[in-house]
Amino acid sequence: MSKQQDSFEGRSILVSGASSGIGRAIAIELLQRGARAILLGRREHQLKETVRLSGCEERAEIHVLDLARIDEIVPAVNNLAARLGRIYGLCHCAGIVQTLPLSASTPERVRARARWYRPCGR
Repeated sequence: MSKQQDSFEGRSILVSGASSGIGRAIAIELLQRGARAILLGRREHQLKETVRLSGCEERAEIHVLDLARIDEIVPAVNNLAARLGRIYGLCHCAGIVQTLPLSASTPERVRARARWYRPCGR
């Protein structure tokens, strides 16, 4: 892979679930490859830890968002895009494991699978 293909220099990428696990690892990798990473998660202190671990504070943007609150997703993304400009990509690492085709996902299914945890602030 060439250096240009390997770089995310100057590109804004949303990473959901960036507060832990695979989402955190991907966010750190993107930041270290030059991306401007928009880190989404439910826990601000864990998102801040992801930024600290990356060593790239100047290119990280933290946004606390609970994706179980489906009605808040579109306004949040629209706000981020209006404020930060074009969003190059999305790496969706948040959530609950349920293997289905994306076309089979509905808000009702997401809510049904999310009953086992209490969303932040509720």
